[in-house]
Amino acid sequence: MSNTRKGDFMRKKLIPILLVLLMSLVSCSSEQDLKNKETDFAENQSINLYYPNIDDEKYYFKTVELEIDKDEDVANIIVQAYKANVIKGTGKVLSENVNINKIFMDEEGILVIDFNKELITEMNAGSSYEEMILHSIANTFGQYYEADKIAITIEEKPYESGHILLQKGEYIKPDYANTVKVDETTC
Repeated sequence: MSNTRKGDFMRKKLIPILLVLLMSLVSCSSEQDLKNKETDFAENQSINLYYPNIDDEKYYFKTVELEIDKDEDVANIIVQAYKANVIKGTGKVLSENVNINKIFMDEEGILVIDFNKELITEMNAGSSYEEMILHSIANTFGQYYEADKIAITIEEKPYESGHILLQKGEYIKPDYANTVKVDETTC
C-alpha cells in the first residue's frame, strides 16, 4: 500500500472515532442529571409534601399523587401541588406567586433550587417559622430527588432575608426525625 493510500485509510478510520469521542465530551455537563423519575409516558407518582407547624415545632406531611408527563417540569408540578394541598393547622410553605426558576444537582452533589424573589417578598414569617419553611422545602424536594443537601437560592443568589442568610455553598440537610404523617381523609 502506498503512503498516500495508507494515510487515506487511517483518516477514514480515525475520523469516525474522533467524532464519537467529541460527541461524548459535548454531551457531558458539569451538572449531574437529577433523579427525577422521568419516564417516556405520563404516570402517577407519590410525593410527600411537608408543612411546618410553629405551635408544636413539628413538620406534618401529606402524601399526594401527581401525574407526571415526560415533557412537564416536575419541580413546578410539585410547587403547584404545594399550593393546592394545605394541611389544616399548619403554615403555608409557598405563596401563590412563588415559582422555581431552575433546579439542578451541582458537581458537589447539592440539589440547588433557585426560586423567584416572591419566596421571600411574599413570606410573612418570623425567623423560627421561616427556618421551618425552608426545612419543609428541603424535606419535600430532598426526599423526592433523593438528595441530602439542598441549597436554596433566589434568582441565582444565595438565600437572604431579614432573618436568614445562607452563604454561597451553604445548604440545608433534610431532617425527617420530627415529622408526622397526616391522615389524608382529615385534610
